Amino acid sequence: MEDCAFCLPRIKPDIVLSDQLCYAIWTKQLPEGSAMVMPFAHRPTMFDLTPDEWSSTQRLLDEMKSLILRHHDPHGWNVGWNVGAIGGQSVFHAHCHLVPRYSDERYAGRGIRAWIKDPSNHPGADHRADSAADSAADHGAGHRAGRGASHASDHGAGRGVSHGAGHDAGHDAGHDAGHDASHDASHDASHRPGRGVSHGPGYDAGRVAGRVARHGASHGPGRGV
Repeated sequence: MEDCAFCLPRIKPDIVLSDQLCYAIWTKQLPEGSAMVMPFAHRPTMFDLTPDEWSSTQRLLDEMKSLILRHHDPHGWNVGWNVGAIGGQSVFHAHCHLVPRYSDERYAGRGIRAWIKDPSNHPGADHRADSAADSAADHGAGHRAGRGASHASDHGAGRGVSHGAGHDAGHDAGHDAGHDASHDASHDASHRPGRGVSHGPGYDAGRVAGRVARHGASHGPGRGV
């Protein structure tokens, strides 16, 4: 076919080995030494090959393997066809991949089915992953909202009511009144004629008066606002 990249005459400059039915080329891609074998006739998939083309493909695979071993030292091989768009076939002219593998590759030890067997490749895997992500996001948002509400409640209007202006006013009034009454009573009593000590009856009376005044003021209208 004229528009096929693997048909003659377009492919002729790239041919490395050939017979009457098939040929081999380097892919010029990693891993080093990668090659392909395909028929000259335009066959859409490997299932369209004739028995003779199958035999030719096998012979050229063996020859290309020997050629690769002259220039490289692979530790394993992958050999196979991609068939159909879903199977990864990008050019619909059947071609068999011959891929040398090396022990220092990042994915050494993984075969051609490794990623196909991976659970993330199973039907519905994306949906399950999205559902799990949504569930985790909802859980995180709910947790943050709960913490925020609790924080707001702790620091809201209900907290600290007993520490408002009324409490402060009552406390100050009780303190001032009690202090003044105690001071005045103690002062007057301690300065009566004939007494010069502060621990007599006048002093005790002043202490009692001060406590009464403080108690009354601190339980007045200002407390409990």
